Amino acid sequence: MKNFLQNALVPIFILIFSYQVNAQNAIIGSGFTNGWSVPGDLIYFNAGAGLSRVATLNPRAAGNQYFRLVRGWDGNNAQFGPAGFGCPDTDWTNPGVIYGMSACGGGAFFINCPNTTDNYVFKTPNGPTSVDLLYFRVQGAVRSVSSVTQLPTVANVTVGVPTTVTANLDGALATGQAVYLRYTSNNFANSVVVPMTGSGATYTATIPGAVNAMSANVRYYVFTSGTINVAPNGSNADLYTINLNNNGGPNYTYTVSNNVVTWNGTSWSNGVGPSAQAEAILTGAYNSGETEGVFTASKVTINTGGSLTIASNTNITVTNDVVNNLTEAAFVIENNGNLIQTNDVTNTGSATVLRMSAPMARLDYTLWSSPVAGQLLLDFSPLTLVTPTSRFYSFDPTLTASGGGSGAYVSITNPAATPFAEGNGYLIRASNLQPAVAAPWLGTFKGVPNNGNVSISSTSGSWYAIGNPYPSTIDADEFIAANGLTQPLYFWRKTNGASGTAYATYTSAGGAGTAPNVSGTIMTPDGVIAPGQGFLVQATSSSLNFTNSMRNGDDSTQFFRTNSVNRSRVWLNLSNTDGFKNQTLIAYMPSATNGVDEAIDGRFYENDIPTQLSSLINGEEFAVQGRAPFTVSDIVPLGFRVETTGNYSVAIDHVDGLFADGQEVFLKDNFTNTVHNLTNAPYNFVASTGTTNARFEIVFESNLATENPVLNENTVIIYKQNQDIVVNTGKIEMKNVQVYDIQGRLLVQQKDVNASTTKLSVGTTNQVLIVKVTSKDKSVVTKKVIN
Repeated sequence: MKNFLQNALVPIFILIFSYQVNAQNAIIGSGFTNGWSVPGDLIYFNAGAGLSRVATLNPRAAGNQYFRLVRGWDGNNAQFGPAGFGCPDTDWTNPGVIYGMSACGGGAFFINCPNTTDNYVFKTPNGPTSVDLLYFRVQGAVRSVSSVTQLPTVANVTVGVPTTVTANLDGALATGQAVYLRYTSNNFANSVVVPMTGSGATYTATIPGAVNAMSANVRYYVFTSGTINVAPNGSNADLYTINLNNNGGPNYTYTVSNNVVTWNGTSWSNGVGPSAQAEAILTGAYNSGETEGVFTASKVTINTGGSLTIASNTNITVTNDVVNNLTEAAFVIENNGNLIQTNDVTNTGSATVLRMSAPMARLDYTLWSSPVAGQLLLDFSPLTLVTPTSRFYSFDPTLTASGGGSGAYVSITNPAATPFAEGNGYLIRASNLQPAVAAPWLGTFKGVPNNGNVSISSTSGSWYAIGNPYPSTIDADEFIAANGLTQPLYFWRKTNGASGTAYATYTSAGGAGTAPNVSGTIMTPDGVIAPGQGFLVQATSSSLNFTNSMRNGDDSTQFFRTNSVNRSRVWLNLSNTDGFKNQTLIAYMPSATNGVDEAIDGRFYENDIPTQLSSLINGEEFAVQGRAPFTVSDIVPLGFRVETTGNYSVAIDHVDGLFADGQEVFLKDNFTNTVHNLTNAPYNFVASTGTTNARFEIVFESNLATENPVLNENTVIIYKQNQDIVVNTGKIEMKNVQVYDIQGRLLVQQKDVNASTTKLSVGTTNQVLIVKVTSKDKSVVTKKVIN
């Protein structure tokens, strides 16, 4: 065996040791030395540059290899081994674990070594009283740190910007050895140790931006150790170090003095970019969607030669203000791009903010708001008609709508001179050149980007058309909570003249959507309010308020996120042969009850549609219903009203939570006494004009049905279709159908129908008819119908 060169340890300060070869600790034993003879078989630890010592040895053979620690500081070479009565031989199976030993002349530790080529690095504290010992098993060469570099470089470290430290080793790490970075900003009174990551001979770790405060003096070094038990606060770094690179003794060090970085069109002046505490100055073109990427800055200034494009699906975050010393063409926020600001400060200079609408056709409307100041309505949509009636509308909460609701839209007589008011919503008809087939329309806003607190005066209980005032998305749930809202947010989205609801509904339970867009996707609010999006809201106080804390970086492609809270939800769609009618949402969530919950349960907008499916709470219809945490025995009554007799369908649009994990959803039809699995397929049925709130229930167990439908007045649906009478009996097959006039004369009949639907021609005479239906099991139902 042989002694190994000493390895430098712990860079807090350098101690110079003077010692005699027998005034230190050593290893003895048949496993790692030539035997048990003192002093001849001793292998001494090498003195380190800190407070511990190291010896790297190979086992003499495979199998159990025995050894003890020898303390030679007092000249007696006392041997220490396993603690306990009689010093029994002890299997030391755990590398990286410290053992405190006792004087022992009999038993010894042993390690079961699989080969003779692995390196065993033994460590012991320096000093005449220590009897602690640990070892690391390195399954290959023990590597050392050849060089250390950092980015930003020492002269360019910027306030708040992380420092990336790179360590280059003298070879690839073997199993059992790892690399660590230890750093401090108070001369190691406190420190942090982090593992470095990488492969081959190159490893990196980061000193966080929070450490790089202005004028901070940061020191660090890199060391290798085993793979476990290295304390994150550096308390055992000295003892656990195999070798280190501390810049030759004084450690690597830098002082933070830079709080401005400049982009020249190719690179940042500090090599990495700004931070939340450092200003960014742009003197070259910067596009966040290209190789440049996104950044965070304390301030952004666009100077001559510079420009900033916040690309779609990217976010630029600024702690304070943005100053554009050029035209709005130099500062562009693309559709689904976000400028997020933290502090309530005023921006300087204009920007161009692009926002793509949902697909809309000619004569369609969108409820818009502006993310910039000073944008005139007609300049925003110059091809919207203004004569004979201006198709730009504001919302007056003091008026009564034609349908009896609170508030009404009022035409704006001079949109050419009327700017968007901050935080207000405006209903604007599509360009007169918009195609008849729905397609997105690109809106362009030009002006100073809005920022900071925005407040709209209101009267509690009144409805207002307002909108996202920022060039970034905002969180709908945070807006609801901050304003103490009790009623839903309503988002206008309807193709002009189409059937179905005009307003999508959103509460903290989720959203119920409107008719599908041109791609067939139902427009369901997801809790993200996009830039330029207006909506209706009922105030609960004297003001409606937006703040920067509501802003986020969601790049929603909707114009209005994953399920971020513990909710399990089912979205149900009602449709008929004319298409989609409406959507309703049932949401199980911890904060809900089965009664009416403010800000969770949402009614349909006033007098919205005559045909709809809803869920019921105490007999009242809701578009969105939150319910107490899910139980499989729960029953949700549904409301159902129909304007026109005919064929209808209830289907699941989508689900999340436990319903996405396999919980089935069933629709119980109390008229036919059947239960249908909606998870597998839509439920198709016939319904007569009117409200039938006792017909349907959502259940979650299939054993609630008798599976024996009964013919009765509820299961027989009769309606006119052109010159025919249509008779539908749901899942029950008819045997015979007879039609009589009021005097009891048989007008027409069908025998052996053997189906659940049939048509009978009864002519065009206006009269009351009596329809007699007989099922195959000879049950009879008689109903009157007006021809």
